[in-house]
Amino acid sequence: MNANPTSSAQLLARTLLLAGLFVSGCQSKNPDEASIVLANGNSSSPLVENGRAYDRSTIDLGGLAIIVVPDDAKVERTGRGGRTEIYMEKSQSFGGHPGKQMSIRDARKRMGCVKKVEGDKLVIATYGEWDSNIEGGSFLKRLLIRVPGDMKVETRNGLSGPIKYRRGFGSPQTRDDGIEPGKNGWETIPDEPDPRMTAKSVSGP
Repeated sequence: MNANPTSSAQLLARTLLLAGLFVSGCQSKNPDEASIVLANGNSSSPLVENGRAYDRSTIDLGGLAIIVVPDDAKVERTGRGGRTEIYMEKSQSFGGHPGKQMSIRDARKRMGCVKKVEGDKLVIATYGEWDSNIEGGSFLKRLLIRVPGDMKVETRNGLSGPIKYRRGFGSPQTRDDGIEPGKNGWETIPDEPDPRMTAKSVSGP
């Protein structure tokens, strides 16, 4: 007996649909890519890939009752007990002509947040931002910090912002305020990509 042509066509269509869904799932963006917005065409050199990257961190407060944050950070009292959540928008906006590739994909790994303890206070600052003063640079423009509702929060000037000079493309940066990972008691706060782009909720340019 010959197979029903209609049933065969339906089976083939169903198979192709499932295959398409499988391929689509395999090609879904990984967290790194899903947390990046590229500024295509917004550079003067083919070696420069500008854009924004969104990252997040979670740190244990270790029983400390006071947290000190940069004065330009947005603070929300919705954090879970004993933990602080940090959400960042890291951007690269550079219009120069470097001797090698410069991408937000790499720049995001060289900036973020650091912490240190001062008595009964946990101090959070940013690092890795820089400004060429002429052609732009890399910046942490939006910073959202979620703390527990009963946490005392203090703000402090000078805990964020770009370095105002560089020592060549790709070279280690030096900043004059002493905020560097591994120096003066500062410890890097590990972060990871934030596909939800939570820091977008912070008003800014």
